[in-house]
Amino acid sequence: MRIVTESIGMPDPYIRKSTNSERIDMWAEQIRASAEDLIAANPGINPVEAVEKSYFLPKIHVMEMKDPVTIEFTGSDRKKHTRMVGYRVIDGVHRYLTRQQLGLDNVDAEVHKFMSPGQAFALQFKLNNDGPLPFDRSTRDIAIKTMAKFEVDGKAEYTLEMIATQTGISKGQVSRILSGKSGGKSKEEVSEAKAKGGKARGSKAKSNGGYDAKAFFAAMKVSARECASHAKVLKEYLSSHDAVWESCEDLIDSLALLRGVSVELVPVKE
Repeated sequence: MRIVTESIGMPDPYIRKSTNSERIDMWAEQIRASAEDLIAANPGINPVEAVEKSYFLPKIHVMEMKDPVTIEFTGSDRKKHTRMVGYRVIDGVHRYLTRQQLGLDNVDAEVHKFMSPGQAFALQFKLNNDGPLPFDRSTRDIAIKTMAKFEVDGKAEYTLEMIATQTGISKGQVSRILSGKSGGKSKEEVSEAKAKGGKARGSKAKSNGGYDAKAFFAAMKVSARECASHAKVLKEYLSSHDAVWESCEDLIDSLALLRGVSVELVPVKE
């Protein structure tokens, strides 16, 4: 479903707390470069259409509000403004902001029916953590503590069992996180602890060989999720582009242009 970007607001609360402007700038730069190539090849094409055709990111997820609400935001002029919104982002904040930066006035979105703030936050957790950038331990623990604070009619909306089900960890681990005994540390805290000789709780010195099994498998997990994300992006791209590739090189050139990277082919012996 296509929705006007101005009718969409940010999540409240936003599970990641802050946005990554570098990621938004990177995506926007890739799309603009692809659009420029498209315009060069098709001089008569509308610039906005070229940008739209070059856009490769998946649809976002939004929740339809029960009633429109007025939100306050800081504009490009650094002043406070207000506007009415009928939707809030559940997943895809950076994609939504990328569309805005590109000057595109609408976005493809999967619309979810109105839900309680706690339910919306739980869905944020699942969609964000299952994506290509899963939470680090600190972000996960803060999100779980936030989830435990939501109430309905004066009672906790989520029990320990429900939080465990929503987040995919054990009830015992949820209990330890809520009591502050999980030992979770942010990346900055772990780095600082290692710099001090690994004396802080939760840090471990690497073996003499320099191999850190936990870090290795964590990186593998992120890589696997990124591969799944790239496959999804490619599927979305192919669904709206009818180009036919005569050779492997043509396909690689198209994908390289799409991702804004250069690929050096390695000769293959017959």
